[in-house]
Amino acid sequence: MIHQDKPLLTICIPTYQDPHYLGELLFSIRSQTFKRFKVVVIDNHSEKDYQSTLRSFSDLDITYIRNSENIGAMRNIEKAIHYDCDTQFIMAFHSDDRMHPRLVETEMDIMLNNPDMAFVGSDICTFNNSDRLPEIILETPIRLDVYTDVSDFVLTLLKGSSFNLGSVIYRKKYLSTCFMDLSRFSVVADRPFLCQVAKNGQIGFVKEKLVYYRDHGIHDARGQSLNLLHIIELYKDYRTFCNLSDKHEAKIFFTSSTNNLLDSYSSLRSQSKLSFLSFALIAQKEGVFRFRYIRIRGILGIVGILMSLLKLDRPFKRLRRIIAMLRGKIVR
Repeated sequence: MIHQDKPLLTICIPTYQDPHYLGELLFSIRSQTFKRFKVVVIDNHSEKDYQSTLRSFSDLDITYIRNSENIGAMRNIEKAIHYDCDTQFIMAFHSDDRMHPRLVETEMDIMLNNPDMAFVGSDICTFNNSDRLPEIILETPIRLDVYTDVSDFVLTLLKGSSFNLGSVIYRKKYLSTCFMDLSRFSVVADRPFLCQVAKNGQIGFVKEKLVYYRDHGIHDARGQSLNLLHIIELYKDYRTFCNLSDKHEAKIFFTSSTNNLLDSYSSLRSQSKLSFLSFALIAQKEGVFRFRYIRIRGILGIVGILMSLLKLDRPFKRLRRIIAMLRGKIVR
C-alpha cells in the first residue's frame, strides 16, 4: 500500500456504468502528491464489470460497494458524502472527472491549517472526450477566498462562480444534520446543501482550476429530472441569504435569477406545460424574476424560445455551447 500513515481523508467515488472513466480518475488519484487517503467506490447497481479496473489499482486502498438497486445519481452522491468513514475529512468526487495532481494536497493543507473551516472546494477546467487535458500552472501562493458568512458565499455563486461540488473536502463532523432536499431542488440540490453546511463554519474557495470537469454536452442525462419549478425553488433558497434592500446585492441576485430562469426555460421548455407568460408570472410572484434585469444570457434564452417555436432549437443549442466553450465557460 502507498499509505504509510493513518489516512486523514476518505475519497468516495459515486459511479454508474463507467469503469473506463473510473480508471482515468483512479490514475489521477494515484498521482496525488498527498497520500494519506483511502478510496471508496460506490457503484449505483451498474451492469458493467468494475473488477478488472479496480485490480489495476491494487496499490491504492480501495473499498468497493455495490448498491442493491439503482437509487439515482444524486442519492448516490449524497450516500457518498455521508459514507460512514473513520477519517476526519471526506469528499465525494464524480467518477467521470479527474483530479489535478495537487488537488488533495492543496485543499487538505487549507483544512488542516484552518480548524474552523467547514469545507473547501476549487474551480474547474472543462474538457470533453476529444480533448487533451490542458496543463494547469498553479499560482504561488495559491489564491484562496475565505468566507465567514454564508451570504458572501451565495453572492459568489450568484455571480457565476464555477465552484465545483465534486472538488469539496468536508470536515465530516459538520455533515450529520445536513441533507439534500431532492424533492424540492432535484439535481441542483447540491447548492442549497452546501449553504446548509456553510452555516457550521468558514468556507474556502481555491481559485485555481484543480478539477478537470468532463463536459457531456447534450448527452448529459443528469438533468433529466430537473424542471422549471426546481430552478425557481433554488433561487427562493438563495434569496433567503441575500439582503435585497441593499441595491448592490439586489442587482446581483436578480441579474442571476432572471437570466438563468430565462435560459432554463429555453432549455427545459419541451419538458414543461407552462407557457412562457405563466412561467414568468410565477417566477415574479415568487420574488425571483424582474424584467428590467434581463441581460445577454436572458436575451439568448428568449431567442432560444423563439428558435424552439420555429423548430430550430437544436442547432441553436449547439451554437450556444460552442460560443460558451470559446469563452471558457459552459452552459449548464
